[in-house]
Amino acid sequence: EFIETDLSGGDFRNTDFKGSRFIGADLSEADFRGAKNYFIDVKSTTLKKTRFSLPEALVLLDSLDIVIE
Repeated sequence: EFIETDLSGGDFRNTDFKGSRFIGADLSEADFRGAKNYFIDVKSTTLKKTRFSLPEALVLLDSLDIVIE
């Protein structure tokens, strides 16, 4: 788990985070393109100019407690 960790500017391209969670972390300008199997709490984590790719980026909606049909 990455709780309140400063990972700004990190290069996580194509990383398999297998069950990792980011809560209250600073992911500003980090690169998650091609990364998979992560959970990011978008309410508590800083995501300024963080890069993601589809379809994996859809996991960002998981922390919003919303229903998409």
